[in-house]
Amino acid sequence: MALEVGRKPEIIHSDQGCKFTSSGFVARLQAEAIKISWSGRKSCYDNILVERLWGTLKYEEGYLRAYSDGWEAEISLARCLWKYYNVRPHSSLRGRTPNEDYTEIEPCSSHP
Repeated sequence: MALEVGRKPEIIHSDQGCKFTSSGFVARLQAEAIKISWSGRKSCYDNILVERLWGTLKYEEGYLRAYSDGWEAEISLARCLWKYYNVRPHSSLRGRTPNEDYTEIEPCSSHP
C-alpha cells in the first residue's frame, strides 16, 4: 500500500506468514531495494512489544477518532505516542512510564 501511494519505506518487518514470504511479495520489495526483516520462525513473542503498542494505538486512538485528513491523524497519533511514553503509567513497568523505566540510571554498586 505504501508503494502504491508513492511512499517507500527503508525496511519492512513482518512475521513469516505466507503472504509476507511469497515470492511475489519478496520480489517487489527487492525490486524497490527495501530491506526485509522477519520475526523468528515460530517465535510469536519476538514482536510482542510492538504488537502491544499497536494495540494501544488502535483501541485508545484510532478506533475513537474520525480524522479529516492525514495531517490531523499524524498530529493526533504523535500526541498519543508522547502520552504513551511520557505520561501514561504501565502496570508491567511497576506503574512507571516507558520513558521513566528506560532512562533510569542504575546506581553504581561499587560506591557507598
